[in-house]
Amino acid sequence: MRPDPTTNNAFTYCHIEAAQRYQIDVLLPRAMSNHYHAVIFDRCGRYPELVEHFHKMFARSQNALRAMMGEPVLRQTKTDKEEDA
Repeated sequence: MRPDPTTNNAFTYCHIEAAQRYQIDVLLPRAMSNHYHAVIFDRCGRYPELVEHFHKMFARSQNALRAMMGEPVLRQTKTDKEEDA
């Protein structure tokens, strides 16, 4: 993750939106340069859903941001098995 205000805002927004959606309290979020840590309280057992949703939303926001800035966007590529077929 690039340490810029736009990325920081996207991280915060996506984390809050996912936490509200899955009724999870995020107590201590911490974004690092290539990963994040979060202390949470999950009273309903929906943490896996939160992580999936957060990662999807944050990845989409970063892809859109990088595309707007004219930077190359990582795209999903075919695996070696798919190319050999």
